[in-house]
Amino acid sequence: MTDGSFIEQQQILVGLKVNSKKHLIEALCAEAAKAHKIESRDLCAAVMKRERLGSTGVGNGVAIPHAAINSVDEPIAVMAILDSPIDFDSADGRDVDIACLVIGPEASDQAQLQMLSSVSQILRQASNCSKLRQAQTAAEALMAIQNIAQSKAA
Repeated sequence: MTDGSFIEQQQILVGLKVNSKKHLIEALCAEAAKAHKIESRDLCAAVMKRERLGSTGVGNGVAIPHAAINSVDEPIAVMAILDSPIDFDSADGRDVDIACLVIGPEASDQAQLQMLSSVSQILRQASNCSKLRQAQTAAEALMAIQNIAQSKAA
């Protein structure tokens, strides 16, 4: 999953306008629910429950909210590059402008952990985040992800 295959172009939101952590999570969950025919409310509840355990704002302007639910068979991801950074209670205190929601099946922790690892490998480096922040479209963001993944594999 290090080739950028963890996400599809239609699952990347560029220029998303939200004003809070809750609104960001709701927008990501709504997009995942629509694309994968799952219940948005249940998905949001699971993500918010996980978020109450501790913020998934990992630093450097990045958040990776995640949860496991029984209504998916394989991990899914939805990424947002925000129009303006928002407070996300991140470990480093920095506002978030890149978020990637990762949803995995309750029955398979391993599948979700693999996707979280793939997402984290890309988003933990400031230079990679800078490339994503420059994207004006979902296609440009996906190309950046694929280029980053290919350079890591080389």
